[in-house]
Amino acid sequence: MPAKEEPLADIVERARSGSRDAFDALIARFEGKVMKTALYLTRNPADAQDIAQEVYIKIFRSIRSCRDLDRIGYWIYRITINKARDFQLT
Repeated sequence: MPAKEEPLADIVERARSGSRDAFDALIARFEGKVMKTALYLTRNPADAQDIAQEVYIKIFRSIRSCRDLDRIGYWIYRITINKARDFQLT
């Protein structure tokens, strides 16, 4: 029987409290979407990976400021869009 997946809200709350395992679980949940979005915007796999790393750093530094935990996916999506734009401007 497969293990039950931890609710996203629980992962986010633990990540906000400083749990490295929870942060890793959060990234694992969204890394595919972050990479697909970054790749779509840049059309370059190496640039997409650089952007993804910047997104993960931003999430790590700002997770406590995310107010609407029900929309964490949208928050991460917006960070990805903004990081891709910043990357393209440099």
